[in-house]
Amino acid sequence: LIITSFVSEAGGNDRQYLPVKDMPSLRKVMEDKLTEHNENYAAMNLVLFDDAVNHVCRISRITENACGNALLVGVGGSGKQSLAR
Repeated sequence: LIITSFVSEAGGNDRQYLPVKDMPSLRKVMEDKLTEHNENYAAMNLVLFDDAVNHVCRISRITENACGNALLVGVGGSGKQSLAR
C-alpha cells in the first residue's frame, strides 16, 4: 500500500494523501516529474524500479513536513542523492 500526495489532483496547500490505485499510474507521474526535473536541472538518467518508487514516496512524505528531515543510509553509488532530488 502506497499513500502519497503528489498524485493528488489538488495543488498547493490543498494536497491530500491518497492511496495509489496502481503502480503504472504512479510510475507515469514519477517519470513525468523526472522529465520536468531534467528540463530545469542537470539530467538524471534514472531507472525507476518498484523499490525506488517506494523510497521516493517515503522521502517525499518526510520532506513535505515543516521540519521534515531524513538520513539516507546505504552503500556509495546506491542512488541516495538522486532519489532525494
